[in-house]
Amino acid sequence: MIEGVLFDLDGILVDTEPLHCRTYIKALANHGIHITEEFYFDFWTRQGKGIKEYVREYANGLDPLEVRDEKLELYFKALREDIPIIEGAPECLEALSAQFPLGLVTGSLQCSADLVLELTEFRRYFNGIVVTADDVTHQKPHPEALLLAAEKLKLAPSKIAYVEDAQKDFQAAHA
Repeated sequence: MIEGVLFDLDGILVDTEPLHCRTYIKALANHGIHITEEFYFDFWTRQGKGIKEYVREYANGLDPLEVRDEKLELYFKALREDIPIIEGAPECLEALSAQFPLGLVTGSLQCSADLVLELTEFRRYFNGIVVTADDVTHQKPHPEALLLAAEKLKLAPSKIAYVEDAQKDFQAAHA
């Protein structure tokens, strides 16, 4: 029987993956590197890799933190202009929070998740149970983030429903 629900953020509650993609493409272009949307979605979203892995595999010598910081500046500006809330997300959170404790597990950095939660006012549904990339050593598809959130919910992982949208997320939930 389900006793709690963990939500992913990007692609589930807010449609921010296109913004992540667009802003990484711009930040990399500032360094003379051109990637396609298809490449981004395969590398970042499907495979669950990040800028450090990208630099290691394709752009040795580039400072990944510099690119990430440039991307974040572009991303935050885009979010403040128009936060892309998924249709039905507020109503879903409202209904489920009346029945279950909810948690948020995202591969986003804490600063990104904080801004999204502030702009959407979704933080109130999660009662402090928010796990970000800053909280774990291993990113999804590794289950570390989901296990940490389950611990914070004080529930066995088998008692939790996982609301995810990417292959790496499903792998993490299955593990």
